[in-house]
Amino acid sequence: MNVLFDLVNYMVERKSRQIHQKDDLAAKLFRGIKNGRFSSDEAAMRSLYPEGPHRTVYYNATKRKLKNLLYHLALSTTAAEESYAEKCFTIEKKVLVARQLAGEGWTASAINIMEEALKEAMDLHLIPTARQAAFRLSIWYVATGHPAKYRKYVKLEKELATKEAGEFLAEQHYFALYNKLRNQKSIDQLLLEFSRQIHEELVAIDIETFNFRMFASYIAVLHFELSNDGEKVVETCRSALEYFAHLPFQLPNRTYRIFTTRIVPALIQQRNSTEAIQQLALAENYVNKGSLNWVGIQEYRAIAGFHLQDMAIVSQAIASIRSSRKAFAMKKEEVRILEGYLSFFSTEELSRFKVGKFVNEMPKYAADKKGMNINILIIQILIFLGRRDLPKIIDRMEALRIYAYRYLKDDKTTRRSYLFIQLLL
Repeated sequence: MNVLFDLVNYMVERKSRQIHQKDDLAAKLFRGIKNGRFSSDEAAMRSLYPEGPHRTVYYNATKRKLKNLLYHLALSTTAAEESYAEKCFTIEKKVLVARQLAGEGWTASAINIMEEALKEAMDLHLIPTARQAAFRLSIWYVATGHPAKYRKYVKLEKELATKEAGEFLAEQHYFALYNKLRNQKSIDQLLLEFSRQIHEELVAIDIETFNFRMFASYIAVLHFELSNDGEKVVETCRSALEYFAHLPFQLPNRTYRIFTTRIVPALIQQRNSTEAIQQLALAENYVNKGSLNWVGIQEYRAIAGFHLQDMAIVSQAIASIRSSRKAFAMKKEEVRILEGYLSFFSTEELSRFKVGKFVNEMPKYAADKKGMNINILIIQILIFLGRRDLPKIIDRMEALRIYAYRYLKDDKTTRRSYLFIQLLL
């Protein structure tokens, strides 16, 4: 109750109009404390709730509601849904409110709120926030003459500082690797060695916090993808998803989406397209229809369908993208390429497929850029093979041979494409 007293008094000259305009029990509790009618929990409980076995439970729920509202109002904002991000934001607000109260002399209530924020930050693995809270508590307990509590929070702050340093290192390594990947056109031994070193360094640290595990898993997946080790990619993604599933809080959808989609190409590579389809169904729960990520899921579904030789899956994936005007506008050329491959498997479509029109509809892919027009060249060869049009096959073979020699021959990242073209030739 003392915390509520201080919060209400702190808010009297601030933005309390939103509470005054309400007529729920939290607002009545606020007004009762403000006008002095509720001098204790017992007085407030008697006034707000009739006698009954659940009176205390209901009253405590009302107190929590009022506290959360006051935390928000103290920082000139309104309460919102308690999503993961909002919970994190609320904890940060509690830390700021506690510091404001301490600065105004309400140290006891500041300690109470900060300890609450510390526990919640620890529960959500918000290590930097928790470390800051532990540091402030150690200072305040010195000021209030509690040496044992001071030592407790000094020790905790040091432990959290170690975890925070580990999280920072993992995040720093991830963006360093990401930057190298963005600026490097092919995989060389130096890049592989760098990814191996940072991966092994983080494995040796192994800090059990969400942020550390997330970035360490990102790096592991990238390293194994660069090493062309699909089995390890699958193992890493499954391990990360298993870890996230047992956390005591719900993570943002983005985290689940990343690992449920990164596992898919590795599963396809392992000839396990059936499970890849299942993973895509899970990943679809974490995206909005029509978004770029949703389109990526449909593209993967089509690829898995090709591997399963189930053209119904491919057709359904293409139809899904076409059903969204926004999605189709973003990926029109990619859809036409999928439709080109699909035509190869249909006798009727094969005979109707117009190669010239197909190429003209591909201004982006038709540009002679590395890795861009390989699909167009291969689809043309496949269509002519299906039609047994040998003169046109021979005509396209020379273009494909030049393309392979110019762009693919000595590049490890395109070795599979190069070998596939050699088989075609």
